[in-house]
Amino acid sequence: MSAALKSVPSICYSCLRFARTPRRLPTLLPRPRLGRVQLLHSARKLQFMTTTQTVDTGPVNAYSGLPISDPVRLAQSDQALSDLALLKEHLKSGDILSACRHFGALTSRILESSGNLPPGNSPRDFLPSDAVLQPVLGQMLEAILIDDGRDLNLPTPLDFLNQMGDIGVLRTMHYASVLLSMVRGGTNMESLVPVFDSAILFNAENLREVMSDVDEFLSLDYDVATPHFIAFLILRSKSVSSEQLSRLESVLAYSPYPVFRHVERVLDYQGFSIDLTTHILALLQVFSAESLYTNNHTLKQSISAVLASSPTPKALTTLYQSIKAKSPKKLSASVYSIFITTFLGLPDSRDHLSAQSAAFSVWNDMEEGGITPGVIEWTNLMKSFSKAQDKSVILPLWQKMIQNGIFPDDKAWTVRIHALLEANMVKEGLESLREMQKSSVTPNISTINAVLSGLLKHDHILEASKVLAVAERLGITKDITTYNTLLVSLMKQQRGNSKKFDESLALIRQMAANGISPDIQTITLILDGMYKFSNPKPTLSAVLSLLNYCESAGITINVWTFTALIRALLEEGHEDAAIDMLLVMESRGMTGTTATYNTLLRHYFYKRDLRSVDELLEEMTKKRIVMDRRLWREVIVGFASVGQVDRMKRAIARMYGGATEMGILGFMSTLKKLGNKGLLVDAKEVVEDLLDRGIVGRSREARMTGPDKGFWEVVESLGGGAVMAELINTKRVDS
Repeated sequence: MSAALKSVPSICYSCLRFARTPRRLPTLLPRPRLGRVQLLHSARKLQFMTTTQTVDTGPVNAYSGLPISDPVRLAQSDQALSDLALLKEHLKSGDILSACRHFGALTSRILESSGNLPPGNSPRDFLPSDAVLQPVLGQMLEAILIDDGRDLNLPTPLDFLNQMGDIGVLRTMHYASVLLSMVRGGTNMESLVPVFDSAILFNAENLREVMSDVDEFLSLDYDVATPHFIAFLILRSKSVSSEQLSRLESVLAYSPYPVFRHVERVLDYQGFSIDLTTHILALLQVFSAESLYTNNHTLKQSISAVLASSPTPKALTTLYQSIKAKSPKKLSASVYSIFITTFLGLPDSRDHLSAQSAAFSVWNDMEEGGITPGVIEWTNLMKSFSKAQDKSVILPLWQKMIQNGIFPDDKAWTVRIHALLEANMVKEGLESLREMQKSSVTPNISTINAVLSGLLKHDHILEASKVLAVAERLGITKDITTYNTLLVSLMKQQRGNSKKFDESLALIRQMAANGISPDIQTITLILDGMYKFSNPKPTLSAVLSLLNYCESAGITINVWTFTALIRALLEEGHEDAAIDMLLVMESRGMTGTTATYNTLLRHYFYKRDLRSVDELLEEMTKKRIVMDRRLWREVIVGFASVGQVDRMKRAIARMYGGATEMGILGFMSTLKKLGNKGLLVDAKEVVEDLLDRGIVGRSREARMTGPDKGFWEVVESLGGGAVMAELINTKRVDS
């Protein structure tokens, strides 16, 4: 497939993703039947009938912006068509210089006109939509890259990118094309650095989001990040000094990064030479080894793997000592903090005191390592203790912090006050609030919200009212969190007083009057209270009325809103309410997304309700819901968790025959579930299949230090090492 893809005339799109032939959604469960979920839907439809609304999107055309009937727009669309046709003509004849000159003139004309546009118009209205424009720009950029500076009359790649940026048509994929081309061509560092810096600045908003996803990457996310990461490795190896290089390195200290096998596939597909590929992969291995124990993401993965098999202070201490000994760099404050928080967050048991002792030992190591704990570290320490059952240590810790010369800020005060009130130590908590007011640190809305949360958790309504009055005198304005906290209390009181529901609606009106729009949590809180505390249970029409009311108050109700509501209701145990949300969503002409069905699948697998799983999968097939990697993960891991091995294997086979594959983290979860069930032979077969497909490496080096280290740690834990021993004995992996 790679060879075929390389013959495509333009690389601007394909350079960012591995094209896969779309396949028809596999029929997961072809047996038609009306099951419990569908019957429940039908029963609820008797209560609720509505007409699906259809949105008129107007005439379909190649342009974005104003309606096609606008006379200014008609003139602009004619000009845009002419510009596009001329660019295509120049490209078809191979006259890239004329194409670039025309685009330059077009850019100048748009920029000159931008100050004289009628209301409602923008410079972007002079151009066709991305669907028809981007392929042309991609071909122009590719031609400039192929020229490689030989024609001095052509703009440089960076100049062309800047032109596109000036009129709002620049995209991340353009930077990716240029970075990959420059690295592949061996461009000198002086030319590569400005493009890299510009790419990082352009992606400042979304690059961290892409690189910091704590779950597995979608292939597109990886492909967006990988070109930047490859350029980063090259520049880093040359000890280049760049503010944006340091910026990306700081992001990578907390985030996952493209793994070995993915980078290798990108380099192969993009036609990198064997020598350059080997060099870049060697740089990646060095980076991986250096950041194995200092990267927060990989560190948390290592901790999770250890605690999955032995959630004890002893096991965590062993890992900590190993990391201290092996890390080539001095551990950072964040690494120490992760271990301290993890020790203090271990489940309460007879090892509770040893966990606390271990946490303080790590704290002492941090100080001995030359890191002086500041207010952030002390606040994190108190926050960790605040989550434990015994909160009596909070005040002694506070005194210790003061003795060490640390001046508490508003966050430190808030943590102290909230911890005490959460423990129902009302006298101590309110006294701490008064101390804060006497100090030079003024309480803010976060402090007030924390106080209300702690008080109302234990139904101290009178005290909460007094705190609200104090906040009002101090000029502290309520925010959305304040109102949501009050709603929780009101909905709890509804159990004995139906008038409290009217007070909840009045509170929403007050929010709107104060210019605060209710959020998704607001609806969830009210729905939760309706289903949990009202008697009789609410009708579907009542739920719809509430949604309409919230919508009029400023909440956007769309498929993502419904998905969030379904998830929250299921977490609260309101399955009937979640089904109601599905029905209301469908009545509005909305179809659930993969996230919607993923939420439902997780719930039914957790309940071991395989009948509902079957019905849901059948419904997804009928509605042609595309199986993405998260859905495959939920199905495969779900079947493994309930011991349905044959169905798990069939799902894996169907996944490989489709367009999307589950990532390595999904297989790690699958192996853990099989191990928990004692299905070691089946777990071994899954590992062997991954080895056969080349998804994981078999060498000892790959298992010990490579990017698949976390996967092999899971394999090592299966059956007390029995699975790994069998793989070594049968020579499936190197000893």
